[in-house]
Amino acid sequence: MNRFLILATAMTGAFSLGLFFNSIFYADQKKSTQSQTNNNSDMKLGAFSISLSVKDLEAS
Repeated sequence: MNRFLILATAMTGAFSLGLFFNSIFYADQKKSTQSQTNNNSDMKLGAFSISLSVKDLEAS
């Protein structure tokens, strides 16, 4: 029982530390992504094609 409690505490601590550090690094990445998105506001789109359905393929 004592081993299980130590293992559960270690797993919870590792998860908490991972979540904490991930939130710190993700916040930095989110800021840099937002600044890159604002710089590319005049994005040019490529060509688009429209598909039309044909009722009788042999007649077309």
